[in-house]
This record gives sequence, structure tokens and C-alpha cells, in this order.
Amino acid sequence: MTITNRRRKGAILFLVCASLLLFVAMAALAIDLGWVYLQEGKLQKGANTAAIAAANRCYSGGTVEQTRQSAKNLAGMAGISLEDADIQLNPLGNNRKLIRIWKSMPVSLFFGPILGSASISVGYDVYALANRDATLAYSAPLTPLAASGIVPLYVPHADLYPILRGVISTKAELAELIFGPNRAFRVGQRYLLKTGQSFKVKLQDLINMGSSQQGALVLPGQGYGAQSWQDEFQNGHSGMIRVGDILDTEPGTMQGPVQTATMFRYNQDPIAVFGDSTRPELPLSARMIVVPIANAFVSGPSDAGTGVENLKNIGEIWDGRIAVQVIGLAKFFLDAYSTAEGQGVITGVFAGYVGTPPSGQDPG
Repeated sequence: MTITNRRRKGAILFLVCASLLLFVAMAALAIDLGWVYLQEGKLQKGANTAAIAAANRCYSGGTVEQTRQSAKNLAGMAGISLEDADIQLNPLGNNRKLIRIWKSMPVSLFFGPILGSASISVGYDVYALANRDATLAYSAPLTPLAASGIVPLYVPHADLYPILRGVISTKAELAELIFGPNRAFRVGQRYLLKTGQSFKVKLQDLINMGSSQQGALVLPGQGYGAQSWQDEFQNGHSGMIRVGDILDTEPGTMQGPVQTATMFRYNQDPIAVFGDSTRPELPLSARMIVVPIANAFVSGPSDAGTGVENLKNIGEIWDGRIAVQVIGLAKFFLDAYSTAEGQGVITGVFAGYVGTPPSGQDPG
């Protein structure tokens, strides 16, 4: 055997050994990373479950200690140990129903010590809103995905604010406003969320019909009456509302409950301004609400005797309790009651659609 052949065999042996060592190192790394991901998923599941449990306990009127204990119990079932410091109530100072769970824990590595690291720290930062319908949990950094819950209001699929301001003066303008091809909600624009006495008077002047509908809803399980409506608005709905649902309305202005409920949410975050780039947590504010977009679900002539085609879809022209059908969901930033135009009125700034916009609407 020549010297050259020996060197060749030695080089091959070296390459084989080096490749084997590299393969073993990669396998060890894969095992350790897989273990870390497994523990991180376990932490994520435990934190999410604990946050939702705490949020629901807070929603039902639990004390601080009861709320934290609910989080600890559910996290414990997932194998995660939580301390009081890991569970924060109203962490951002703008929503009393908001829960934050921040947990960090070391994960021991199987092969890490060989590379000089015996463990690695994993953490999870999760927020949950005390509303089973709109509870969203996600990891930091904050993203504008959350709202403080569906409230018992509905808005027609158009901007009715010009009517309140006296801008609309003819039936043709009313038809274009409500059913024209350019109808839409525009981000950053202020809208009428609940009408009041002044709206009723202006609409009567325009189409000469009585009205007792101001845009309040009765959500499933809510119960009828002004007090039930106020409680549901303050806390957010606890059930599921879907596009296509048919819901009853709560007629009347309800001036006192409207003022109390609106100011309850407003006072949790009174200095907030819509679109403030310095407030990344603004989407979690108690003033960010989810409002169903609805059509009136009633029988009768298409123009309701007014000559305006499909005017039956505007619930405000009908007396008594009616049914409306949810055609979409939208997020609005709630104004203070003191800025409202008339008795029992609520206004808000459009923040975006939840899911797909209703047919015919421009996402803006």
C-alpha cells in the first residue's frame, strides 16, 4: 500500500468521524429544541387557560384573591405553578376586566451541559378580557386585535350621523345615505351608535313616521329592561353573537342607564384618544367596544310607505320592539356621554370590522 493510499484512507476516516460527530450534535440539538418547544407549548396552554379562567371569574364578580386563585387552579391542572406576582388585574390601567399573566421558567436541557448551557428560560405574556365572547389571548408585543366585548347596541349598515346633524333634508338623500353604493364605515370617522330623542324628531320631520327605536339590543340571556341593558353594556356580553343571528331590540331612549353605562367605560380610560400612536395598549381599553351591524328583520312593504326603496331595513322607523338581523360586527372607540348629541345618544369612532365586512361595504 502506497503512502498516498494510506493518506486517502486516513482522510476518509477523519471525514466519517467528523460527520458522525456533527450528526450526533445536530440530533442532540434537535432533541433539546424539541423539548424546549414542548415545554413552551405547555406554558402557553397553561397561561392561556389560566388567563381565561381568571377573566371569567373577574367577570362574574370575583374578588382579587378569587380571581387569582382561579388562575392558579387552572394553571396547576396544566402543570404550571403561578404566583400572585404572575397574575395582574387591570395591568394597563384602562380596563378593570383585563387580566395579564406573565410567566417565565427555566427548562433543563439533556445535552446542553455538553455545550456549556444546562437550561434555557422560556416565557409567555398573555392578556385576556373578562368576556367569554371577545376573550382573546396572545403573546407580547401588543397587537391591535382585542376589544372589550360585544355590547347591546346595533348600528344600521350606513352612517346615520348626518341625519342627527340635520344635513339630510330629502328622502332621496336618505335613500342614498343608507342604501347607496358608497355606504361604508371609515376608520377614524365618528358615527352614531345609539340614537336619542333629537334623532327621533329629525327622522319624524323627514319621513313623517313615529319611532321608538334608538339602537339598543336585547342580547341572548340578557333580559329585558333598562337595568339589564346597563349591566350588559358595562360588562360586555357573555355569550356568542354571530352574523345571521336575529335579536330583539330594547325600545326607548333610556337616558339614565345610557349615561351611567357609557361613563362607566369612559372613566376607566378618560385620557385616551383614538389613534394615539404612543398608546400601543389602546385596543385593550374598556372604551373599545364591539357593536353588531344590523338590518331590521320585519315584514311589510319595501319602502314602508315612504317611497324610499328598502327603507324597512332601518329599524328606527318602526314602533315597539322589533327584530334585527346581524349582518356584521364592528369595533368602535367609545366617546364620552357628555359629547353626545342629545338625550340617550352614544357616539364612537370606527376602528375596524371584526371579520369580513358586510356585503356592499367598503372596508375603508
